[in-house]
Amino acid sequence: MPVATEVASQWPGKEQVVNDVPKVIKELQFGVLSDQDIINQSQVELADRRLFDLDKGRSYAEYGPLDRRMGVSGKRDICATCGEQLQTCNGHFGHVRLVLPAFHVGYFKKDCSCILLSEVDRRKFIGALRRTQNDSLRQAAIARKVADQCRKTKTCFDCGAINGLVRKAGTYSLKISHDRFKSYNSSTAQKKVPPPEKVEYDASFEYARRSNTELDKHLKKAMDDLNPLRVLKLFRRIRQSDRELLGLRSAKPESFLWLYIPAPPVCIRPSVGQDASSTEDDITAKLGDIVAANTALTEAIDKGAPVQSVIEHWDYLSLQLAMYINSDVPGLAKGEFGKQIRGFVQRLKGKQGRFRGNLSGKRVDFSGRTVISPDPNLNIDEVAVPELVAKNMTYPEVVNEINIEKLRKRVRNGTKVWPGANYVWKKEGDFRIFLKFGKPEHVAKDLKEGDIVERHLQDGDVVLFNRQPSLHKLSILSHFVKVRPHRTFRLNECVCNPYNADFDGDEMNLHVPQTEEARTEARLLMGVKHNIVTPKNGEPIISAIQDFITASFLLSHLDQFYDRKTFVNICMGMLEPNVKFELPPPSIVKPEALWTGKQVFSVMMRPNKQSKVTVNLDASCRDHSQYHKGLHRDLQDDSFLCIRNSEVMCGRMDKGTVGSGKKNSVFYILYRDFGPDAAAQGMNRLSKLCARWLGNQGFTVGISDVTPPQKLIQQKEALIAKIFDECTGFVQLSNEGKLKRKPGMDDAASLEAEQVRVLSTVRTNIAKELTEQLSKRNSPMVMAISGSKGSNINVTQMAALLGQQDIEGKRVADGFQDRTLPHFIKHQRLPPSKGFVSNSFFSGLLPYEFLFHAVGGRVGLVDTAVKTAETGYMSRRLMKSLEDLSTQYDHTVRNSASNIVQFRFGDDELDPVDMEASAQPVDFERTYTHVEAITFDLNEPGLSDTDIFAIMEEILAPERKKITRSDTSTTDLGYATDDDRVVDQQESNRAFLQSIHDFVMGKARSFEVARSQKKAFAIPPARSSSAGKRKAETEADGMDVESSAAPARRSGRKSATTTTAPPKGGKKQKNVSDDDQALARMVAPPSTKDRFELTSKLSKTTLQKFVKSCLEKYKRAEVEPGHAVGAVGAQSIGEPGTQMTLKTFHFAGVAGMSLTAGVPRIKEIINASKVISTPVITCRLERRSDLSIPESFGRVVKGRIETLYLEDITDHIRIMHSRTKSSYLELKISMETINDLALDITRADIGAAIQKHRQLKAAKLRLKNKGSDVLHIYTDTPIKSIKRGAAAKAADEEGQSERLLRLQTLRHILPAVHVLGHPQATRAVVMAEDDPRSEEIKALQAEAKRIKAEAERIKAEKDAAEASMVSSTEPEVKAEADGSAKVKVKEEEPTQSASAVPKSKPPDDKPVQMHKVMVEGYGLRYCMNTEGVDAYHTQTNSVVETLQVLGIEAARSKIILEIQEVMKSLSIDPRHMALLADVMTYKGEVLGITRFGMAKMRDSVLQLASFEKTADHVFDAGIAGKIDKIEGVSESVIVGKTMNIGTGSVEVVRYLNVDGKDKGKRPTVFEDAWSKPAGKERRKKQ
Repeated sequence: MPVATEVASQWPGKEQVVNDVPKVIKELQFGVLSDQDIINQSQVELADRRLFDLDKGRSYAEYGPLDRRMGVSGKRDICATCGEQLQTCNGHFGHVRLVLPAFHVGYFKKDCSCILLSEVDRRKFIGALRRTQNDSLRQAAIARKVADQCRKTKTCFDCGAINGLVRKAGTYSLKISHDRFKSYNSSTAQKKVPPPEKVEYDASFEYARRSNTELDKHLKKAMDDLNPLRVLKLFRRIRQSDRELLGLRSAKPESFLWLYIPAPPVCIRPSVGQDASSTEDDITAKLGDIVAANTALTEAIDKGAPVQSVIEHWDYLSLQLAMYINSDVPGLAKGEFGKQIRGFVQRLKGKQGRFRGNLSGKRVDFSGRTVISPDPNLNIDEVAVPELVAKNMTYPEVVNEINIEKLRKRVRNGTKVWPGANYVWKKEGDFRIFLKFGKPEHVAKDLKEGDIVERHLQDGDVVLFNRQPSLHKLSILSHFVKVRPHRTFRLNECVCNPYNADFDGDEMNLHVPQTEEARTEARLLMGVKHNIVTPKNGEPIISAIQDFITASFLLSHLDQFYDRKTFVNICMGMLEPNVKFELPPPSIVKPEALWTGKQVFSVMMRPNKQSKVTVNLDASCRDHSQYHKGLHRDLQDDSFLCIRNSEVMCGRMDKGTVGSGKKNSVFYILYRDFGPDAAAQGMNRLSKLCARWLGNQGFTVGISDVTPPQKLIQQKEALIAKIFDECTGFVQLSNEGKLKRKPGMDDAASLEAEQVRVLSTVRTNIAKELTEQLSKRNSPMVMAISGSKGSNINVTQMAALLGQQDIEGKRVADGFQDRTLPHFIKHQRLPPSKGFVSNSFFSGLLPYEFLFHAVGGRVGLVDTAVKTAETGYMSRRLMKSLEDLSTQYDHTVRNSASNIVQFRFGDDELDPVDMEASAQPVDFERTYTHVEAITFDLNEPGLSDTDIFAIMEEILAPERKKITRSDTSTTDLGYATDDDRVVDQQESNRAFLQSIHDFVMGKARSFEVARSQKKAFAIPPARSSSAGKRKAETEADGMDVESSAAPARRSGRKSATTTTAPPKGGKKQKNVSDDDQALARMVAPPSTKDRFELTSKLSKTTLQKFVKSCLEKYKRAEVEPGHAVGAVGAQSIGEPGTQMTLKTFHFAGVAGMSLTAGVPRIKEIINASKVISTPVITCRLERRSDLSIPESFGRVVKGRIETLYLEDITDHIRIMHSRTKSSYLELKISMETINDLALDITRADIGAAIQKHRQLKAAKLRLKNKGSDVLHIYTDTPIKSIKRGAAAKAADEEGQSERLLRLQTLRHILPAVHVLGHPQATRAVVMAEDDPRSEEIKALQAEAKRIKAEAERIKAEKDAAEASMVSSTEPEVKAEADGSAKVKVKEEEPTQSASAVPKSKPPDDKPVQMHKVMVEGYGLRYCMNTEGVDAYHTQTNSVVETLQVLGIEAARSKIILEIQEVMKSLSIDPRHMALLADVMTYKGEVLGITRFGMAKMRDSVLQLASFEKTADHVFDAGIAGKIDKIEGVSESVIVGKTMNIGTGSVEVVRYLNVDGKDKGKRPTVFEDAWSKPAGKERRKKQ
């Protein structure tokens, strides 16, 4: 077996079952090489800088950087250590011994000093470190705490030495300074005493002072120089116990300094030989420099050179060492001639570095790339491969008894003829025969079973097809090969969408899987048929596009009729050769048998009665809502598609029904109900049909299609003139100051907004006119209506006008002084000068119009270019952080370190790719329609309500038993227990069962309602009476009026209307005899009843099939264990990001308050930014007793929240100076402003705010009230300065000796005193919106009015009665009073009703407005605690503030809500967003998807190094001695190991054929030997 394994290691075929499992890397341990390790692994010490020994004929110099003992780089050279050639020698290390230690630039930032902790702290931290149980993230956090605490300690607990600030010395990188006396020098205490060390330190400068008088002023800056030699001695004294506290597991501190330099093997720094010379690698050259610098330093020391000279040599050596490791360190000298050399760090980092360029992604064999072109005759899962490519790309096929003859033929054909073969691997030896030079006849003859033939690609081979950028998993799919002539890859146009491909020169890549296992996985997981729907949301992505949609639209028109010959010809061209085709009955029989275009689609779906494909679909076409809004859907202008049992009843095919992106398309129904094969077959048929039909029919666009009618030109000119007049009117109003300002805008902005508003309507109005005037057969309009390409606006721009040009949401800005271009008069603001283009592409643009149009177009180009980079980086970060998440067999979602991220994926364990409705697994309405159509039986009776309920419960009861509730003590609770404390993981299953129940019972109720309505409308079998006759006539007339109310739009509609409407007028009806009418009435009711009962019913078969199919669909939609939900989620969010706009702001309902949207907002959310660009808090307000939230109340709350400064509410602040009296400041408060703004503030509050101000706290201000709105402020002491230190005292406080100066300072400070609201709530706006409880409020208000009216009526009656009693003695007056009272009462009542009726009617249509306060800025906690704010419904758009105030769960919900808000137009399944939110919050804090957040999520060195900051992560890992378990996706790819995700998450267990006798406990030596005497002892005791 070992022999077989050896052969297999070089064999191109892959063994499917291997007995000797190959070894895989289990973990990688990082560390720092000690000096001894460097010497041990080294083969030679380098001491000579020469590369070649010219005396020995350019041989490699011994002890030089290219010494042959370190390996070789030439193909003919032999290694002096192992005697192997380049192919087999891995190379060997050397070393350079330094005469003096030097700093290692990689660890330079991380050098440490002695532990400055008390014994108690030391024990506490060591205990904490040992409790972390190898969790390196927690250990790193504790090490940081240790470092922080040490930094604060000034003296050593061990020896009492003073510790100061240790840092890099200035910009010169490789020097460390120790400012021991920093705390003493920076102290401003008056009685500070210098420590003895300071006195001694100063004394050491005595001699220098005498000779240099200038020295004194620099003495304070004098610091200790910590050179590498001192540091090395310090490090060697660090105790073993202290190393643990510093986070050093295995590394010794002294290893961080260079004493011995490792020299890498020659093969990783090869020489490139040329004529009599060679070009050396940067590393080799640098090694030579290091050896030379070391030699120079040695000589300087040996000669006893001056200290300055030795230091210079030492610094130069340090510099060379630093550039050897990292040539990009700031402050270091660059290489000679300005060329940047590549150190080790440069080799590792960046896109082209080792990690990303050679380990995470590699160049591959068996791949090809060329231009793509369309071919509708291919199946959607095929790709046409040029013969040239097929002869180069091979597949290793193992010879067996079945295929030996075929492979012999391939071998005989050789390399030149297709289908041939290129190589043959013989079973006996580990060599291969190249057929180009061998004798193919002999090789074919000698072919044996077990040999491997690398044959050319042939039809039916599986290949992977890919287009870059690969934004989601559908960018690489597997196709079957069709070898064809010519030079391009060809594919069916339906498959363009997932690749985002077009045929304007795009190139695509082709990869050939080399094993049967890979081919099978590619076919089943990546096959085109299995990826018709996108995992983003389950919508179809592979479907008809462009010409196919146009052809389908035209073919399915009402006026397309074909005779038998043409119809059969069309159908036979569409169907596969082996499919039996049954001709459907013709739609028109007389005078000639004709078939419709719609019947072609019926044949496409179901060509014969044996086919089980019965499509049932109700879907509105794209233009469905545009016509006849009041009419029933069946009366629409053929714009509602209805298919029953694969027969098209009505409707047209357009983008909505055969295109992508809609779940009610024909192909999606085929995919969901009849499997991927049926959907693929339907698309193949459609491709062939549309290409042939449109080719025969012809479809072109000419100049006549965009020539505007004369009527349109006149309308356009009239409309433009009218709009221009309006704009001029606005300008005049603005000049006169009469233009009404918009909220949050000044005059100029309001004028601009009004002009933009009217100008933007021109193009849309003209587009409407154009649509009505152009012909139904106009090609651009056909494309726009069908949805195949373009829109009405494009047609309008070609034929009518371009309209207002938009540049980032504004009109064209001024490019010259006070005007846009020199073509216009200054200060002219007419529409043409601001980018309004009145011409069309047909009429031609004027020069300035052309320029404005080009400017508008350029913004889009720049935006696209910038957006690509932004979204690409965002997608990469998302992918890196989510890549290793997968579902497990215990239903959880975990990462590769087995940390739980979600207990159930998306809370319901459903896969977004299987969602039939919007984020729901079953579309009940469509499923019911389908089941009803396929199970309908006239003879089966309908069920009653009780029967429906009983049968449904019978099916659902077993399902409910599986998900019973239990409490914490596992006691079974009732299924319907509604208690938050017993919520479990089965809530979604229960909700689904409940939704089935609700839908079925809703259907039952709708039948009952229909029955009751039928009884009410059914004509009773009454006698022929005149009343009945009149009623029948009026009903007929009513129907006639109703049907003729909506004007017919097209010829087809007219015929439909005239046939369905009853005869016009009553005269014809009167001509019908009474006897005939009576007979009709006698016959009608029974047939109506029978027909109704036969159709409007729910039979037992239908009900059972419906419920079972719903349950089956739910089960099928469950996510599979091992599914890479993280990677799919990252792609589903990242890929649509490319469609988002970059710089988008949308206004939150009010001008000026803009909210960031698009890519910048997504970046803010996933970065978990603390400061966001537009923070907005939405404050919901508490309802009053009548449930309303009026604007006045909102204004009061706004005043409480919005930050208010003293300058906002003061009329003036004056200095009242007098020589005789005390001077003071007079502050006049504007009470009018306070009342207008409804501010909740008093004069006392203002005084308190002034005295609490941080600068005025210590000023001892005296405040006196004068009148109701004036404050006098006196100051006796200087006012505190904002500046700090001695300079502030000198400058500010001494200058305030004069009282007048003090008052002037005070007057500068006062306007900025904060008096009300939250300081960070910069602005608040009251906004109105429709109240969801409008009806309730209206009812309450009506009731209140009624009670009030009733009270007034009673009061009036009472007053009248009292008046009559008073005047009972005077008859005349009484009558008068009586009359007046009567009049009063009579007037009162109608007034009430009159006032009530008109006021109550309009609100019935218009909902009541409620108000909320939108606050710009931060301060969520303050807003929630503000009186009048509903704290339970108040929220902010800042994730971090939500976390701080409401906690981690609220932050998770907020992330989901915010991403949904930004991406609402892109329809992404909420489960993907929930997963992203969980990844960001599962650690208990909000972690951004950045290098910092990812470092806290997982501690894999390789994963972090392959993301960003490669060198830093590798050096950190070396210091801490980290161990990488190689569990995640990135790490597994880097080390070449199977990742435990997807198909790699399962392992095959093989049956071992073990007999029963072999089973049982195996004997053990030690345990058995021990158990015998122990057993004897036990027996003795017994």
